[in-house]
Amino acid sequence: MDIAEEFQRLLDTDWREAAVYGSRFSLKSGTVARILLIRARQKKTRIGCFREFQNSIAESSHQLLKDLIEYYDLTDFQVTDNAIINTVNGSDFLFKGLHRNDQS
Repeated sequence: MDIAEEFQRLLDTDWREAAVYGSRFSLKSGTVARILLIRARQKKTRIGCFREFQNSIAESSHQLLKDLIEYYDLTDFQVTDNAIINTVNGSDFLFKGLHRNDQS
């Protein structure tokens, strides 16, 4: 997977949280999705994909991750309507809206 030089630091494993800033069309979403797929393949990881407002899975990053999994033929991921799981190590992606969610 190609990762732009500006985002190479995200491939390091010495961080728990990161923030990525940039303007529209700066490749943030696609690059971060690629990095998270790489990390999810390296070791068991639970990845939360949150939006303030998300009324459906269609409004989440689920489709972007699904498209990348298909593009790179990552057969170790199982994609369902509302989850993405790595079948080798159990890594999973959680998709949730935060607004007016008491448990968020």
